[in-house]
Amino acid sequence: MPLEINLTWCKACNLCIAMCPTQVFEPDRDGKPVQVRPESCTQCTICWVHCPDFAITSNYK
Repeated sequence: MPLEINLTWCKACNLCIAMCPTQVFEPDRDGKPVQVRPESCTQCTICWVHCPDFAITSNYK
């Protein structure tokens, strides 16, 4: 997966879902983001830069 989501830190604000230009995420049963289209990620960094809980990190090199 191109991104790692720490679900313990995530508060399900869904900013990442709303801001992702390629719709990589969808909410799970608890409303927390799941990468359903990781191949669509363009490494734009919008999701992890705007995450207020610092729950998203990039695995890109």
